[in-house]
Amino acid sequence: MAKAKELTPLVPQKGGFKLRGKINGMGSKFFFKEGVGESGKEWKSINFSIETSNDNKVFVGVFDTEKDYAYAYKKPAKGEKKGTTKKIAWKDRNDKLPNGFKIIQPAWDLIDEIIDNFADDVRVMCLGEIRYSEYNDEPQVNLGIKKIYEETEPMDFDDPDFKEVSTFRQEMTVVEVNEIKDDDGKKKLAITAYIIQGRGKDKDGVERLPDVQTAVFYVNLTEKNKKFYANVKKLKFGDTFEVSGIIQSRTEKSVVSDEESDDAWGEVEEKVITKLIKEFEITGIYKESFVSKMYKPEDFEEALSTKQAKEDFDVDENDDDDENDGFGDTNKDEDLDLSEEDIPF
Repeated sequence: MAKAKELTPLVPQKGGFKLRGKINGMGSKFFFKEGVGESGKEWKSINFSIETSNDNKVFVGVFDTEKDYAYAYKKPAKGEKKGTTKKIAWKDRNDKLPNGFKIIQPAWDLIDEIIDNFADDVRVMCLGEIRYSEYNDEPQVNLGIKKIYEETEPMDFDDPDFKEVSTFRQEMTVVEVNEIKDDDGKKKLAITAYIIQGRGKDKDGVERLPDVQTAVFYVNLTEKNKKFYANVKKLKFGDTFEVSGIIQSRTEKSVVSDEESDDAWGEVEEKVITKLIKEFEITGIYKESFVSKMYKPEDFEEALSTKQAKEDFDVDENDDDDENDGFGDTNKDEDLDLSEEDIPF
């Protein structure tokens, strides 16, 4: 009897974003929504965008339902490694807490804070969590705000010294890498990856099977990143690591001549072509996070089968190329601090 292959447990993977820009869309009729769910509990959400430059507009939001409990956190005492978490009745979450405890702000209250204290054109720094899902069989990427505060520094998008902040970090597992060409014929890599998302514990305290979503990320070939590009191109199924990069949600406009409109007087009409670039562009991999072939196809089978996913796993098990240098630019100056206590991913 053949021995069953030992499976590698799926470890949840974190993703976060950092945006610096101006709020847009709070005056829209789509900004705020509310309702009552099937459980009978109220829910509410807000959605708006943050303009990080003249041509980049990134959509963010917050969604939450009423809970039975909120949670408070107390930092570890000197010499201790772990802090203390305390369950607080929902109705008592804004009351005075025991000494040393600080409430972990529920998203429900964050929505009210944003509505009360922010408006369109306000300059902000925004930190949050990236979550992946599907809607009508189409992949969705949701940027959920965890922390937002007003920026006091000037923000002139036309200033030559202006430094845009529209960054992300994401842990992922490679499914496949394909070289493609963009609309201008330039080479780029499309990295299809699995994102393992935790689903918490059930009512008996048992960890639920993780949710595995598929997402696509890109690496653009430039004069400066040829070595990094070559190494990403060699990545194989199961390779697992953390990346950093740029959230691109840009509108590019170009003026072209319409030769067909040339009339008898030799005049040529010009028309504006608008192109939307919406992608998560990887600029670097954190070398210390890289684990070659951490997962096998069968490690994902149970999690994928729960969503009735049917994937074609075409894996070359004989490719042992271990060249993992040239990890690109992880942009250390713009790293996201995903360990902040008030951003409990």
